[in-house]
Amino acid sequence: MKARSLGAILSTVLATSVLVPAPAHAWEATTTQAGLAEQAALASRLHRRLVNLGFAGGLFEPLTIPPADAPALIQALKLLSPTHGSVPDARGRQIALAWIAAGASLADVPAKHGANHFFDPITGRGLQRPDRATITSLSDRARELLGRDTFPAQGVPAPDWIFAKENPFNVASFLAQYGKAVTAATPGERSRHMAAALVAAGAILHVLGDLGVPSRVRNDMAAHLEPLGGGPDDLGSRTERIAALAYGRLGVPAPDKAET
Repeated sequence: MKARSLGAILSTVLATSVLVPAPAHAWEATTTQAGLAEQAALASRLHRRLVNLGFAGGLFEPLTIPPADAPALIQALKLLSPTHGSVPDARGRQIALAWIAAGASLADVPAKHGANHFFDPITGRGLQRPDRATITSLSDRARELLGRDTFPAQGVPAPDWIFAKENPFNVASFLAQYGKAVTAATPGERSRHMAAALVAAGAILHVLGDLGVPSRVRNDMAAHLEPLGGGPDDLGSRTERIAALAYGRLGVPAPDKAET
């Protein structure tokens, strides 16, 4: 694992403070996770930073990524519901805060990337495939999923995943896009690169934020394959589902305080 604290990484990503959230312990991508990213941004100094960089509206400045410039990103965003407030219009335009929420919603797209949102601080390892006894205790549908070749045998530890080259929203991508947003020659270019930087920031917040879920720091894959009641394919973490039902997106508590 890279020798950097999670707090330092979050500070770099938001170019602001390390945030201490209120007690919400788990979250799903398009609901609580997006809400957490939005609340973190609103409680930080990011709005002022954007204004100082020339984006007069700060977090509410419209930013555009032309669909032709990032077809894969725009296609992924079409998987989200427009009602979630993080899908750009036909021009690829939405406010800065919405781009952060978009990144938070896309951090585990494709689904296999979700295997890299685990980290056992005792062993230093990421997600590990369950042992035979654990697999036997799972539902038939969960065992079927585990038997597929596409299901990863193990994951990259979350603190390493945010730096991994295979991660399209890694720290290097954030820093590169942020640098171009500051130095690009035209307003359109600066807008495009800042939006891309904020997408990466939202995704990084998602990956690190997932470590607030107890099962994700205890290598408990079984907790993420529990039946949730919405049919045989509705498998996941009960803790995360309860948090989503309790907080949704707009009801996510703001951070208790900001440590500078």
